[in-house]
Amino acid sequence: MKRITSEELSRFEVELNQFTFRDIRVGSLIGSHLNLDFLYGHYNPKDYLKEIATSFYIKYLPSKHIKGFNVKKHQNSKGLPILTFLSDRRHLFNMSYPVFEALDPENVFCLIKNEKVLRQFKTKPVHFAFFDELPTYDYKTWHKEFKQLWKEIAETTNHFIARHKIHKNYKYRLKNNLLGETRFILAFENMLDFLKPQYVLTEADRHTYTSSLISTANKNHIQTFSMVHGVPGNTIGFTPLIANKVLVWGERQKQSFIKFGATDDKICVTGATQLVKEIIGNKEQIKERLGLPNKIRVIVLATNPTKVEHRIMLYQLFCDAFRYLPKDQYYGLVKLHPSEEKSFYENFDKPSNVLIGDANVISFENTFALADMVCNYNSAFAIDTILRGLPLITINVDDKHLGQAKDYIEFGNLPQAKSGSELVDIITGYFSKSNAIELMKKVNAYAKAYCDDTGKSAAENMLKCIKNDIHQKNN
Repeated sequence: MKRITSEELSRFEVELNQFTFRDIRVGSLIGSHLNLDFLYGHYNPKDYLKEIATSFYIKYLPSKHIKGFNVKKHQNSKGLPILTFLSDRRHLFNMSYPVFEALDPENVFCLIKNEKVLRQFKTKPVHFAFFDELPTYDYKTWHKEFKQLWKEIAETTNHFIARHKIHKNYKYRLKNNLLGETRFILAFENMLDFLKPQYVLTEADRHTYTSSLISTANKNHIQTFSMVHGVPGNTIGFTPLIANKVLVWGERQKQSFIKFGATDDKICVTGATQLVKEIIGNKEQIKERLGLPNKIRVIVLATNPTKVEHRIMLYQLFCDAFRYLPKDQYYGLVKLHPSEEKSFYENFDKPSNVLIGDANVISFENTFALADMVCNYNSAFAIDTILRGLPLITINVDDKHLGQAKDYIEFGNLPQAKSGSELVDIITGYFSKSNAIELMKKVNAYAKAYCDDTGKSAAENMLKCIKNDIHQKNN
């Protein structure tokens, strides 16, 4: 199967948008799935037996996913805004939670994925339901309507599969994605009809189930808002916008959305609730705990679960640099992504002045306190680095998968290295002070353009934007 570009995936989404399910455009329901399946490589044609089993489970065991809505319990939740926590990924939770605190638990209805997510709340919400407690729906009606939809999109789907030489088993995958999204449309219709919320705010616009919730709310004339998960590096997964308005981190992100087709009136710059600018921790104390001399410079490599070959190249280029950097002056710390195993990197040789760390060695926040410089390929850790005013180098192991790094290299003019020797030159140039002032000017300028505000202040900005938008629509 050849690589499918974001433009080609967006074309398929537009083609699917000529079809509707309960007056909701089908392409809008599938955008995030196309992004995950093809740009992130989640689709595997060998999993067709698993997809067939999943299809059977979704179609014939609906009560396993949707148990029913306790009308009596939620009687006092009517008219409250809906805030979603539909992922158990911590950084997505951290987007919605500051808004929850700013709203006050008494004044918001939270739709929460599961008990695991609820345990992350410092203050338990007063009005909430788990995702499997949505209202039940007429199974026979849904099944009949979906069967008709599947017939209607068959030709368009077959053309997409043929022109990109995708395995025909992809039809099972696409069908399951649509089965999941469409049945929740019926459940969301029933929930929204009962709650009649003031508005709906989700942690992401085009995400699993948030797309169908936003689309259903739009159809029912309920105002919708979405936060942003990630930075638009392409159209698929970000545009066209589904919500009435998207709440973006900064001017740079706003311009990215406009570049990909969003209009100015649908964008509000608020900042990022999940990001912070402060550095927490004492550098000297952390060095003492790790047994490092106080004067030694610590260079952090932030990894993430990209392609295996990229991870290997990234690690090896970092180690190559430290074979030439003086051991009494420079120390390398490999900060693993939480999803990675330390054993993966232990299979490769490393110089003695490189440590492979994890959360047991040093915490996320203390890493910034320790670091004198950070290296990465396309990890989100880079943005946290920039916002904290630390120097950043991108170790570019593949131009095609830079992600956000492409923007801060091209727009921010931050340095990149494609070899160990280039990395050595950039590091030594910075610490010899010849390039330090210039690099930090670039880092600070990009940080300002990237994120207007953070944390509680960003949450308050969001609520102010929502309030103003509702007021304008009602007058």
